[in-house]
Amino acid sequence: MNRTQMNKIARRMIAQIAEEHELNSCEIGLPGCMLTFGVAPAHKHKRIHYHTAEELADYNEWVAACQFCHDKIEVDRKLTEDIFKVLRPN
Repeated sequence: MNRTQMNKIARRMIAQIAEEHELNSCEIGLPGCMLTFGVAPAHKHKRIHYHTAEELADYNEWVAACQFCHDKIEVDRKLTEDIFKVLRPN
């Protein structure tokens, strides 16, 4: 399976998990957060870190994020770690 196929499968799995957990707004909530606009998964690690769709879709490996918050944690490793310690402590 190539990375594109893996991402598509993981995205469907993430959508199902988000529905089950009622994640329809940004979980991060940094100052400037867009709340519900364009909510998508923000991963703990860069996507290349994950080798299967199941790893990529693991609930402990992503949080629901608006584009603003996603962009902020994308470039700040410490902030990403801090966010995940609070939202996904497992």
